[in-house]
Amino acid sequence: MDITQIRYFISVTETLNFRESARRLGVAQSSISRQIVDLEEKLGVALFTRSSRAVALTEEGRSFLPYARDMLRTADSAAFLMSQMSSGKGHLSIATVSTSAPVLIRCLDVFFKRYPDIAVDVILNNGREQLHAMREEKHDFHFAHAAMLPDDGRLDYLVTHADDLVVVVPKGHPLTKKPLPLDFAVLEKERFLVSYEAGYPLLYNHTLDVCRAHNYVPRNMSRFDKAESVLLAISAGLGFSILPSALPAQYFPNSVDIIPIADMDTHRTYIAAWPRRVTNPSAALFLEIVREVTGG
Repeated sequence: MDITQIRYFISVTETLNFRESARRLGVAQSSISRQIVDLEEKLGVALFTRSSRAVALTEEGRSFLPYARDMLRTADSAAFLMSQMSSGKGHLSIATVSTSAPVLIRCLDVFFKRYPDIAVDVILNNGREQLHAMREEKHDFHFAHAAMLPDDGRLDYLVTHADDLVVVVPKGHPLTKKPLPLDFAVLEKERFLVSYEAGYPLLYNHTLDVCRAHNYVPRNMSRFDKAESVLLAISAGLGFSILPSALPAQYFPNSVDIIPIADMDTHRTYIAAWPRRVTNPSAALFLEIVREVTGG
């Protein structure tokens, strides 16, 4: 199979009409039909059912579609990268977690002004995705919690910033007027909002450590797929959570309040990590900026 066949296949899945796909792609309808048939023959399955009135994906077609999209995305990214390199322009790939995004933005602000011709891809990962990305060295740079750093020594790093876990409540919540340290017993009637352990294992476990240290067992708990969704729910008055202080300041500073956890250490350190052997000239330039911005 070739990328043209993949591109035609995806177009037909979007229109379910060979004529409309041909019009969008600026090719003859017969060309699309022939390429789809060739693709089906190579795969050994029918991707579409066809009749005089309608075109529909088969079960095999639906199963193949996400892989086709991945192939097209990879091919387009590779083509873009090659065009950048052939024109003498650089390319940089960076992955970050939400709590490191503000530091990354400061670095990018300086970098874009200094090197406007270098293309940069930025990927926002949850905790689990970032752990995997760092183990696989998927990107030129990884901005993450320090505990995510693999212990095999393949990545170098510098500390970028730090924050603490805090209790996050809706704006104007009565608990903000209580004296510190906060008595967690008063939270028993509140709904506890957390991110799924699968997506944020470090944050989930750190949060449970805080709960155990205060003998707090949530009675009503709701789980969300993203930490940002937890903040959105808090801002709507649906409950409270325990989160890194960087998140509410970044996403909903005017819709939530934070309460320090004054009776235990909840300090969290963040890093920028990169492969020990920097072979990408653009990455070397970006590292200079990171050191400059963070003082690392």
